[in-house]
Amino acid sequence: MNKFRILHVVRPATGGMKKHVLFLLARMNRNLFESFLACPPGTLEQEASSLGVTVIPIPLSGELSMADDWSTIRRLVSILREYEITIMHAHGAKAGLIGRISARLAKTPVVLMTAHNFVISDEWPAWKKSFFILTERILARYTDTIITVSNALRQELIKREKINPAKLVTIYNGIDYDPFREVWERKAVLRSLGVPPLGRVVGMISRLIPQKGVSYFLKAAANLAGEHQVNFIIVGDGPYRQQFEEEALALGLQHRLVFAGERQDIAAILSALDVLALPSLTEGGLPFIILEAMAAGCPVVAARVGGIPEIVYDNHNGLLIPAKDHKRLADAIASLLIDREKAALLGRRGRKHVLDNFMVDNMVQKVENEYKAALDNKQLFFKRLFPVVELAAIKKEQRKQK
Repeated sequence: MNKFRILHVVRPATGGMKKHVLFLLARMNRNLFESFLACPPGTLEQEASSLGVTVIPIPLSGELSMADDWSTIRRLVSILREYEITIMHAHGAKAGLIGRISARLAKTPVVLMTAHNFVISDEWPAWKKSFFILTERILARYTDTIITVSNALRQELIKREKINPAKLVTIYNGIDYDPFREVWERKAVLRSLGVPPLGRVVGMISRLIPQKGVSYFLKAAANLAGEHQVNFIIVGDGPYRQQFEEEALALGLQHRLVFAGERQDIAAILSALDVLALPSLTEGGLPFIILEAMAAGCPVVAARVGGIPEIVYDNHNGLLIPAKDHKRLADAIASLLIDREKAALLGRRGRKHVLDNFMVDNMVQKVENEYKAALDNKQLFFKRLFPVVELAAIKKEQRKQK
């Protein structure tokens, strides 16, 4: 039987979306599926190529642009036809828009989209919200399955975009546990980060944008710095880094806080932290960093938003706090710095929860199952097994068109 060809379509991707796509490319059943990737040039392109995946560069940006987007659609239609793609799988809202229009024009048999976050902002004008919602409803008609990475995101799509629930399935992110099996020397890790080896360490690992609650972390750190022997680290980068560095300076954190920038050794960093904080303001999806912190046995303090309560159970395997409340954030972190036994217990429970429920192979298998269900629904497995029947069906369709 010939392999089914899958084209993953992604805009410039970092963080969780990038990890998610790379896991699918690396671990999909290669006896049944052949994966291709269409994305802009960058680190995702390079890492996918290193996996032996055929990568086709496309000029897909994150912003809407009538001229550029139409050019990208034409390019994708050509790719879908040239490579004889059976399954087009778009990731994220922008790729979902461009990819599904292209798949419709190219008559690609199976179309899927993964929603990683809810993109409609309350700050958008009413016309923009209405236009986006209408567009999503129309495209959903031509989508076999829409995967959401949390139930909270699924409910948002049902409630706000009126997407048919039958089209939606939740598949949680999964992680590769292998990096977390390694034993790291804490002092060496802290030294590499420029963090003093004495005292406790509280970290935040995130893209540096306001939605992640970085300002609230800084205010909480300022509250804690006066009462505890604790240092802070922020790992990640983003367009607001300079603004946050200025905020930290204004709060007097210059001797207690390190902005470490982008790092690849996340497992090592998590092993050196006493607490990981993620005070997001919004979080439609399921943050990889929380799963990774749990896998490392690092206790988590996170905001009760989006899909986070689906993995962090308050006072069982982590602590949940209200969004936009730096005092509650500081109090929760302080409670774990003081009560080390409780912190260790939450860490152990977190690790078990991830090992039991959020492994990458489980995630990939569930995505494969959605591919198979869509193929089966359109009888493509049968046609691929019996090409004579497929040929007869094609000839019948050609006679109809005449």
